[in-house]
Amino acid sequence: MPAAHAGAAAAPAHGAPAFYAYRVDYRTAGGLEKTRLGLVARINPFKIEDPDVIPIAEPEPGRTEEALAALRTGGVKTGVVIAGYEDAHFEVERILGRDPSAPPRVQALASETHAVWPVAGQRAAGELARFFAPKTCVPFDGIHHFKAARRFRDETRGVAEQALYPLALLVNVLDFGVSFGSYAYLAPPREGFNVNRFVAACDERFALQDYRWENEADRACAFREFHEDLRIRGTTEIAVGAAFAGTRQFLLFTPKEGVPAASLLPPDTPPALHEFSVLHLRHGFIARRYFETENAADAWHRVAAFANPDEALAALETRGGAAFFVSPPNKRALMALAQARRRLPPGSVRLNPGVPEGLFAEKIAAGVRDSA
Repeated sequence: MPAAHAGAAAAPAHGAPAFYAYRVDYRTAGGLEKTRLGLVARINPFKIEDPDVIPIAEPEPGRTEEALAALRTGGVKTGVVIAGYEDAHFEVERILGRDPSAPPRVQALASETHAVWPVAGQRAAGELARFFAPKTCVPFDGIHHFKAARRFRDETRGVAEQALYPLALLVNVLDFGVSFGSYAYLAPPREGFNVNRFVAACDERFALQDYRWENEADRACAFREFHEDLRIRGTTEIAVGAAFAGTRQFLLFTPKEGVPAASLLPPDTPPALHEFSVLHLRHGFIARRYFETENAADAWHRVAAFANPDEALAALETRGGAAFFVSPPNKRALMALAQARRRLPPGSVRLNPGVPEGLFAEKIAAGVRDSA
């Protein structure tokens, strides 16, 4: 990363906002309308104490505009670090609701609408700064930008400490959809497969709920209910869904009371990964129960991954076999693992819906189209 000059960042105008609010409105695959709120702030690389998992968002005294000005002036192409925090009582939403904000700058995509607007009220900015002061924010995406900021810090300490401040999108892990790995998987048809035998093999440890439909008009409603239950249950426990070619039902599996998560996985699975339902899907359902083998690696080579559940269902209709759906991991467990300095596999955590590249640089910088 090239180093910018110490005077590259223009001083922010008096009263310039320390935060920007970010909102995405979208429709889920099941047809539900959703709204997600986040905050855009800068990361001060010279205040990063934990080099692995904790970015420190520092909105004051520097402003978000400083980061944009430095990026544009220095010619540095970078992106936004996406970091999660926990706001169990949705306090940030209430703070933003009291702010006399300027009209949002909107970017409309095919199925999503993204908006960014400044947090103009000094009271609101101060409340947000106090809210985040004790918070631990764990990066989920844009890690390479975060690491580049650390390198910049190490190379320029004491020389250009105010020259470059990357941006961070801070998202509430209880609000945004944070998922581990791909969302749905398609296993090819298997000769001799019997749905009843599959369900019986799951009965010892999993409780079953089914969502049936009689005609195509009922199918969308059944899937919407199944999809929402999968999402809700997955925030507090392991939940796995399944659909099989030639049947008219969706199946939802959750562990029975008293069944420990570790018992659903092979004994050599690292304890740090016990909470992730994608592993229970791979080993407990696709390998052990669908393919009826303990060789999960061999079974996994035959499986196609899909980020969109609708695509998986369409593939199921044309190719046959079985479609499996994984719920998001327990959000608090995800944060706890990161705070414990556990390293998650690269690209394993996904934010849904995704953030359009360049959105913040284009929309925050009034009249400037330089995409950072």
